[in-house]
Amino acid sequence: MAAPIVTFWDNFNYQYNAENPLDFGWWYAGEESSVITLIIYNNKDEEEGVSDMENVQITTVTATGQLTGGTPEEGSEVVADKWLNVKSETNGDTEFTSVGGDTMKELGTIASGEGHTLKLKLVIPSTATGGNVNFGIRVSYTYI
Repeated sequence: MAAPIVTFWDNFNYQYNAENPLDFGWWYAGEESSVITLIIYNNKDEEEGVSDMENVQITTVTATGQLTGGTPEEGSEVVADKWLNVKSETNGDTEFTSVGGDTMKELGTIASGEGHTLKLKLVIPSTATGGNVNFGIRVSYTYI
């Protein structure tokens, strides 16, 4: 079977990618961002013979793709202090879970042709360094 075809969308059918990245907007230390919907699709166009995504996990990484280190501008505080909070609507979560670096949220399996709906928000500590911050959201999985 072919590898999963992973894409990221919002609840208004807007696709997130390198040209249209997920943007939490401007927030200050001690605040929480607005909640953003993220839908992870596996094979949204339902092509034949695409594998399921198994053992799916989500976390944050620095702008350089690392689980630790870097500068505040590269997202080191976002990762280390676990600013990203995730709630899985698909799994029926009632509370948000903080993720970052090696601390990941388990999402389970995303079958071919299906999506997994998440709610995301940033919780910025009052001790956060001021300025623009870039970071990544990493979705990892296995497939057969």
